[in-house]
Formats: sequence, C-alpha cells, structure tokens
Amino acid sequence: MQYRTKPREICRSLVLVLHHGYDGPKPDAYNGAAMIEKFMGGGREIGGIAIAPDALAGDWRSANNENSAVWLVKRAMNTYNIDVNQIYVIGYSMRGAGTLHIAGRHQDLFTGAIPVAAPITGTTKWTIPVYLIHSKKDELIPYFAAKSHAASIEADGGTIQFKTVNDLTHFEVSRYDSYVVEGVKWLRTQ
Repeated sequence: MQYRTKPREICRSLVLVLHHGYDGPKPDAYNGAAMIEKFMGGGREIGGIAIAPDALAGDWRSANNENSAVWLVKRAMNTYNIDVNQIYVIGYSMRGAGTLHIAGRHQDLFTGAIPVAAPITGTTKWTIPVYLIHSKKDELIPYFAAKSHAASIEADGGTIQFKTVNDLTHFEVSRYDSYVVEGVKWLRTQ
C-alpha cells in the first residue's frame, strides 16, 4: 500500500487564544475551547487556525506556560502552511495579561496582539501592533490603568489602537466578541 502526503494547503492565519480564569491550581481540561466559543466572530474573521492550549498550572506569565505556548505555535507553523504575517495572540482578563507578556517577549514570532480587559503587564516597547480593548465599567481592572499603558506604548513608538467600551462589565466575556472582530480587522490593516 502506498501513502501519499497531502499537498500543503494555502497559507492560513494562526491565532493563539489564551483562556480566561479558572478555580483551583489548574484549569479543567479543554478550558481553552470555551474561550474560542466566546470569541467565535473574531475567529471567523481570522479565518485560519485557532489553538487554545490549557495552562500547565498558574499564570500564562510563568516560564512553563510561556514556553509551552510558544512551542505550540512553532509546532503549528511546522505542521500547517501558516502565513507568517498573520500570527496573532488573543487573551481575556488574566489571559490578556498573558497576551501582553507572551506577545511582548516574542515579537519576532507574533504579528499582532489583542488583550481584552487585561491587567497591565509587560513592555511598552512594541514592534508589532496591539489592539487593546477595555471597558470603562470594568469593576476588576481599572480602565485608566489600561488607557495609560496604551499611551505609554504609543509614546514609545508602538502601533496601538485603544478601544474604549462604555457599557460592559468585566464578566460579560462573550459580549466583547464584536470588539475582537474589530481588532482583527484593524490588525490586518497594519
């Protein structure tokens, strides 16, 4: 019996979707799938491959989680015909902090970042575009801290779009989807 390899498909975009919070020391298996479901519109706009790994334990800013996320993205790039100009990372809340951390430290790998309702962390020196989404009504993460961080990124020469949302609380995760869609469209114009 002969096996033939499939020809490589056309170039696709790739998005690393970091899941949101969980209880306990480790998330339930496939917690990342819920994040993809909440941001389906953004996923459709990307139109490529979405990967949503589970954290190994703790925060996405830990070395183990950062290294495994980067390894997974590189593995997907080796497996699929990924457009190296369309590799994004998206995260919500503490996973938005992970988005800022991982994308900020690996700007040679990612081509854009969308942190949503994120605690502020990481660098203000960006060479890739950032679409930061934050609500004025966020009761956990101060709006003005996010806006100030965005201004610092811009002052350091970074390309950033700060999207103000007026009416959503921190816990209305799926209602941020339309803003993620806007973010993806904006990243593609950069």
